[in-house]
This record gives sequence, structure tokens and C-alpha cells, in this order.
Amino acid sequence: MTIRYSQKRINFNLGYGILMIIIGLFGFFKSGVSFFNFGWVILGLLQLGVALYERKNQYITITDTKFIKHSIFPKSVEIDHINNIKIFANSFKVETVNSSITINKILVETHSLYRLHDYLSTLKLSIDGTTTYKDKNFENKQTL
Repeated sequence: MTIRYSQKRINFNLGYGILMIIIGLFGFFKSGVSFFNFGWVILGLLQLGVALYERKNQYITITDTKFIKHSIFPKSVEIDHINNIKIFANSFKVETVNSSITINKILVETHSLYRLHDYLSTLKLSIDGTTTYKDKNFENKQTL
């Protein structure tokens, strides 16, 4: 299952990157070569890189065994090792004994957020050898 970035976020990053490149190129034509103009172009290229990376590698990938949050340094946890899920107003926090992954709800596409919520609500967590649903009020909490 893939949890996607919101299209609004990707389009904003793309537009902002193009705008910074245009400003830098305009500066080259207007005032010649300067470090300020190079800065605009470099920042624009970095912003475009972020947008293309987010379009190619979506926010979260859930496989049969792993929960992977894509970023410059991807974080992953084994699904079998998840022992707690905390619900906050704008995020989920999936915890294991050694690590945790925070999922920002604002970055997630609405349809994907519903799918993620459904997946997390059906996840059985094993604590001290007994299989339980960690948060019995998961469905009752306001998450969207």
C-alpha cells in the first residue's frame, strides 16, 4: 500500500522551484553574473529536486513486513515490532521499542489518509506475547 503526498504539496514545490529559477535567470540577464543570482537558481533546482523526489517516492510505503517513510534518509520499522500507535491532532506516531515514525496528516492526500487510518485501526499489536488492539478507542478518536 502506498500513502501519497497531497497533490497540492507537490504542485506547490514544483511551482516554487520554477519561480526561483526564473528569478535567478532574470537576475543574470538584468545584472549579470553574481552569487545572489546563482543562489536563486541553485535553490530553485533543489526545490525542483524535492518535488520530483516526492512525486516518484511517495510519503509512506507499507509492505507485508515493513512500514517505510521515504525521505532523504528513509526510516523503516518492521510491522511485527510495532508496539504502540499514538494519535495526535495532526499526526500519528508509530512506535517500536527502538524507534518511531511520525506521520504528518497534513502532508497526506485525503484518500490515502482514510486508507492509512483503516490500516492502523486493524493492526494487531503484540505486547508481552498477547495479541491486542493497543488503542481500544482508536475508531472513536477524531483523526481527520
